[in-house]
Amino acid sequence: MGSSILDTTTLLQELLSSIYNNSLDQIHDCDGVDLDKLLTNPGELLQLADEKLHVFPFRDVGMGWLRLFTDASIGKALKLVRMAAEPTSGP
Repeated sequence: MGSSILDTTTLLQELLSSIYNNSLDQIHDCDGVDLDKLLTNPGELLQLADEKLHVFPFRDVGMGWLRLFTDASIGKALKLVRMAAEPTSGP
């Protein structure tokens, strides 16, 4: 991947670093979630968070799950941008 104004890998790493450096971040309330997947498979975390958002009435959903949904959405969007920017190999 070439150098670009928007380095999505760096943005994702900074997002994950900010989560790990803040032990009070509500995203840590999502027990059993592998937050490293924000880098490798944000779509899986997005699906998990979406399921949690629909299990309970919205007012009863934990803030950690809302945060995970938001961060996984950002991660998935950045991954799609990165994939679109990668050169495709033709025949």
